[in-house]
Amino acid sequence: MADPADLRAVVDRVAADPLIRHRVDRMRDAVHAAGGVGLAADLVVGRR
Repeated sequence: MADPADLRAVVDRVAADPLIRHRVDRMRDAVHAAGGVGLAADLVVGRR
C-alpha cells in the first residue's frame, strides 16, 4: 500500500502534466454537454 506522501506525489505529477490536464478538461466538457454528473448518476442507478 502506498503511503500518503507517495499518493500526493503522483497526484501532483499528474496535475502538472499539460496533456493530461487538456484531456481531463475535454472529458469534463463532454460530461457537462451530455447533461452533467447528476444525469450520469441517475442513468447508472436506473432513475431515468
